[in-house]
Amino acid sequence: MALYRRALQRFWLDKIAADLLVKPTMSFAQDARGLEENFIDRLLGDPGRGKPVHVERPLVMADGLPGRALASVSEILERLENRLLLRGRGGSAEQLLQRLGNYLRIVENLLEQPRYLMMAVMATFVVIL
Repeated sequence: MALYRRALQRFWLDKIAADLLVKPTMSFAQDARGLEENFIDRLLGDPGRGKPVHVERPLVMADGLPGRALASVSEILERLENRLLLRGRGGSAEQLLQRLGNYLRIVENLLEQPRYLMMAVMATFVVIL
């Protein structure tokens, strides 16, 4: 009789557990999956399945909001770079960059000489020790 009562109570507790825990958890999981499939996946896009941003450049592909935003930012930066390069003929910024490039070339030539290369190797050994 005690075993029969425990079995009935156990099934009763299983029903309550199913109603209070399993069903709400399953419905929440279904809602979360629907949100992910219908909203998040469309918003973020599928990796590797982008569409070309422009007809002229079919290799530049983007999908989802982040991909399209990065493509737009890169296009704006490319226009800015082209504009600065085309208008920078002989300006002070270009002259400054050329001087900086010359200084860096001098430093590079010095570092390529064996004595400075040896000093760099020795300094590295001192730092390691």
